[in-house]
Amino acid sequence: SVTSLLENNAYQVNEVSLATSGMDDDAEFAVLFAPSVDLDDAAIDKLSAWLDNDGKNGNTLIYIPCADKVDTPNLDKLLSDWGMQVNDGYVFETSNDYLVSNSSPYAFIVDYADYYKDNLKNSKIPVVTSDTHDITIKDESTAHALLTTSTKAGVYPYDADDNWNYNDAISGEALNVAAEGVKTNSDDVSSNVIVFGSYMMFTKNFMEINSFNNSAYLMNIVNTLADSAELGVTDVAPGLVVLIIFAFVVPIGILVAGIIVWVRRRNR
Repeated sequence: SVTSLLENNAYQVNEVSLATSGMDDDAEFAVLFAPSVDLDDAAIDKLSAWLDNDGKNGNTLIYIPCADKVDTPNLDKLLSDWGMQVNDGYVFETSNDYLVSNSSPYAFIVDYADYYKDNLKNSKIPVVTSDTHDITIKDESTAHALLTTSTKAGVYPYDADDNWNYNDAISGEALNVAAEGVKTNSDDVSSNVIVFGSYMMFTKNFMEINSFNNSAYLMNIVNTLADSAELGVTDVAPGLVVLIIFAFVVPIGILVAGIIVWVRRRNR
């Protein structure tokens, strides 16, 4: 779904194996989607070097962890360098105003923070998440929240026993389910690491529902960072067809028809 969305919005998407090759120097974005194992030191070094871009910055890593418990010390270290930490367990929501369904506290809508919201066509449409991890901001000078829960959310731990209680896990503070770390060089050019706590929010079921802003929000981030916010969320191929028809084909057709009529009348 993510690949299709990007390609339909005029982005070229290539699959890269960090185990066998390096990052494409022309790539502006990398998406690390739900890895089931940790990256090795060499792969982390490749990502870090690509983000630094020889001090020129300008690149963005979007990291989406898997839902299961996976030991990822190398990825954890990379995120820590960007001021963030992905925590174990699953975020649950108890506010009825946020729940998507009363049958599950793990699927819920979230609030936008003050980033990547302004250019949305309709910021009143929410983003929905499910089976998400929460993200701690470790360094507020580097990182900030993007999407947050209500203050009635908590975290269900992996090792919860029969005595565990939902109410005891509610801290009374909003939890972060998406966050961004930013590093800016002396030329005011930034590289970014963006973390979404849930891979489920980018599956087909959520991405294609118009009552949720999941697709629009992701594309707004990409377009904003790529300085191409005018693209918006659309199927670019049909859009280009319509543009070509009305901007070029129809006028040329009218012009040719007019010339034919003029020539025929002149030769009578």
